[in-house]
Amino acid sequence: MMEGQNLQAFCGCIEVQPWCLALSLEQTTFDAWSHWICGSCDVAIAGSSNAMKLIFLFNHPKDLLVMLPSTVEENQARSPTITNSTHHTPQATMSSAPLRLGSIAPNFQADTTTGPIDFHDFIGDNWVVLFSHPEDYTPVCTTELGAFAKLEPEFTKRGVKLIGLSANTVESHGGWIKDINEISGSNLRFPIIGDKQRKVALAYDMIDHQDATNVDEKGIAFTIRSVFIIDPKKTIRLILSYPASTGRNTAEVLRVVDSLQTGDKHRITTPINWVPGDDVIVHPSVKSPEAEKLFPKMNVVKPYLRFTPLPKEETSANVW
Repeated sequence: MMEGQNLQAFCGCIEVQPWCLALSLEQTTFDAWSHWICGSCDVAIAGSSNAMKLIFLFNHPKDLLVMLPSTVEENQARSPTITNSTHHTPQATMSSAPLRLGSIAPNFQADTTTGPIDFHDFIGDNWVVLFSHPEDYTPVCTTELGAFAKLEPEFTKRGVKLIGLSANTVESHGGWIKDINEISGSNLRFPIIGDKQRKVALAYDMIDHQDATNVDEKGIAFTIRSVFIIDPKKTIRLILSYPASTGRNTAEVLRVVDSLQTGDKHRITTPINWVPGDDVIVHPSVKSPEAEKLFPKMNVVKPYLRFTPLPKEETSANVW
């Protein structure tokens, strides 16, 4: 047992994935038989024979402790929670399975530009769009946040909260917001999470595995441009991942919100390039007799493809 030492955790894959150096475990108690692995690699190797990779903890280069899980099952059962003694620092649990549509959004506590939050409390009874940005004071991120700020009233009308994330401090965010408002002519009011330690980014698998230039001054990877749409039940309903080089389309994020909310209400799905006011598709679970009653103007192209009109005022876009 090692206690009260300032240690860093090196994942066994550091030879090929240097971003694993991001883990810093300070003032933490370590069980000599615990299995520690970075969030990036945990997702990639969970359940495979590669899960037997060695994990190293060190206090001095000459004083290495090798830690080896005995089984894959042990690996999956011992995902650690990384904590830090700093007040309001986000806490992220590195799960042994990737987040998927239908997963419950991991909860965390974090400092934001509007104050500390508990994420599940922040969601409350609302829909939420959580989206990450690699770094403050960067060109693509600046244009994105300005666009989201301008479109925020449309999200609010649909009962959707926006919350951003960037791998910098809240203090840095505050100065950056001034630039964003000046450049875009917006008034950014939604919170931006300070995630300099990448703790929330690890929990949501936002770390950039691809772009070797998307790193900080220490060579630690920033995030990609992730988007999570989360419903009032805390369920993840959409995941989008963009590379750092490609800005997102805010209209598309809003369109997906309209599709999800309208589908939940009317038992329909939306076809390619759908926008509110276009015809929709009757959900396959609605069988013919019921479908004919619910959708009297239904157009049956094939038994599996049934279009029906749905006026814009009956969609979630019917807001004012």
